[in-house]
Amino acid sequence: MPKRSFNRREFMKVGAVSMLGSTFTLGALGEMDTRDLEKSLSSETLEQLKSDALTLVSVDTVHCDQPNNIPVIQISDEEGHQLHIYVGVAEGNAIRMALENQSTPRPMTHDLMQNLVETGGMQVECTVITKLEQTTFHAMMILRSQGELQAVDCRPSDAIALCLRTRSPIYANRALFNV
Repeated sequence: MPKRSFNRREFMKVGAVSMLGSTFTLGALGEMDTRDLEKSLSSETLEQLKSDALTLVSVDTVHCDQPNNIPVIQISDEEGHQLHIYVGVAEGNAIRMALENQSTPRPMTHDLMQNLVETGGMQVECTVITKLEQTTFHAMMILRSQGELQAVDCRPSDAIALCLRTRSPIYANRALFNV
């Protein structure tokens, strides 16, 4: 699948996060009722969603860190700040394939995840890369099911691979770019 790209005006519109009562607007997703998310999000992540702490990011590339030969995802925000996330080989390959719009004769794990989400009547609204603890990044995937939002704790690599397949936006906590 092609990489999502936005011009500056679109980026500012899509990347906007604002709070109004018990709803917030997360870019092109429109208003979301935070009461749905309070059931499945930590208070820390919910506060990130309500504030301007998030920025829309794009996945630039997957490359191997040398000499360790470990896959690294490079993501960046509209201002050019970069974040590097080390991932497993399978996840790195899944992300690379999605970036290059490649497919396999049979569904791979992340293709299966997409099929399960879609046949289950759900939509991937977005992913939020929330924090870094020690050397591990954390993320939340926000799904819509029967009109309600649910947040699911996940590894950023799995969430990114699925978001690229569903063409869903990926956000990151701005503070991560200062680490």
